[in-house]
Formats: sequence, C-alpha cells, structure tokens
Amino acid sequence: MEPLRGAALLLLLCAAACAQNDCVCQKNKRVTDCALVNGVCQCSSIGSGVIVNCDTLTSKCLLMKAEVKSTKSGRREKPKDAFEDTDGLYDPECENNGVFKAKQCNGTTCWCVNTAGVRRTDKHDTDLKCNQLVRTTWIIIEIKHTERETPLNPESLKKFFTETIARRYMLNGRYITNVMYENPYITIDLKQNSSDKSAGEVDIADVAYYFEKDVLTRRKKGKYVKAEVKEMNEMHRGLNA
Repeated sequence: MEPLRGAALLLLLCAAACAQNDCVCQKNKRVTDCALVNGVCQCSSIGSGVIVNCDTLTSKCLLMKAEVKSTKSGRREKPKDAFEDTDGLYDPECENNGVFKAKQCNGTTCWCVNTAGVRRTDKHDTDLKCNQLVRTTWIIIEIKHTERETPLNPESLKKFFTETIARRYMLNGRYITNVMYENPYITIDLKQNSSDKSAGEVDIADVAYYFEKDVLTRRKKGKYVKAEVKEMNEMHRGLNA
C-alpha cells in the first residue's frame, strides 16, 4: 500500500501546485487558459487569443471580438430600448495590443474607424485605405433614470459618478470633465487626448464600453430605463448649458 499512498500524495501535491497557478479574471469573463504570471492573472481572450492582463480593463475591440464569438448568431443580443447603432454590431479586427485596426471590413465592404471602433468614413470596397487610427478624444455618456417624484441632487450625483467611475474603471479623475443633470438625463463627459494619457492608463473608450455594459445589466433589473453612449471626436454636443 505504500506505493499507492505515495502516488496519492504526489497527485495531491500536483493538484495544489496547479491550483496555485489558476486564477479568475475579474475584469473579463470571456477568457480561457487563465494563469498567474508573476502574481498577475493573465488569460487568453476568446475569439482573438490575445493575452489580457486581468488587473486592468480589456480593450473594447477584444471585448467585442469575444462577445461575437460567444454568441451562436455571431451578434450580441440587442436590448429592446438600446440606442440604434448598426455599425456597432460587427466582428472587429484587433491589433496584437488590443486596439482596433484602422480598417474594418464585413465581407466586401470596408470602412475606417476611430479608437472607439466607431465608423468615421463612408463604406467602400476592400480597396479603401485607412492610413491611421484616429483617436477618440471626447466621449459623452447619457443615462435616463426612472421616473421619480423629486429630482436628484446635482452635486451629490456628480460626486457619486466621478468617484464610482474612477474607482470601478480605474480612470484618472482628470478625464471625467463634467457630470451634468437635466432631469431625467445624466450626462457624463470623458475627455482624453493622446498627449495626456500616460502609459498603463485605461482608455476612455474602454471605460465607456464597460460602463455601458454595467448600465444595461442594471437596466434589465429595473434600475434604469435607457442607456446611450455617444462617442465623439472633435464634435460639438447639442446640449443646453
């Protein structure tokens, strides 16, 4: 029985060692083959195979790629009250570092996108040239809350969203330039120039995408009526001051 006991001990030790190398990616659930590397949980993103760092946000391009891959139809389910944006429903091509490729195609139709993956040109054939990925410097997030007898307190609302976005999505507070409340609409401005963004800082396009997913999840639970994310680059918003 001694050899069997030794074999059982060896298996237990192997299981314990393997368990120490396993980890759970808290920032992205659409991953596989997770392992601890120098104390950091790293996983392979579904659909692309790109290795992501689970200590920070996964890029919007890789998230979209994984979502398309994870659905049987090849497209994400669109919420009933979602903002209509058919260009947002496509299987993106991502660079090895996770950003969108400047040129995106769907069969024989191609278009150029910005860093948020939003189309910025008319659609053409595959000969279309997209020389560079244009940076999205300004993103407006708009939320409409459910009806209530009394309006929310603007200052408390600003403090709540500024602190929550900075904490939950690890965005430097200086990129949250404004939180405006016009009952029942809450408008949040995110601005980030490439010259302002330091290496390792999260991108506002990724933050907005994570925020949108969180809000839509809460909307399904009855906490919000509608959520819209408007991605802008060098455009003026049509909102009253």
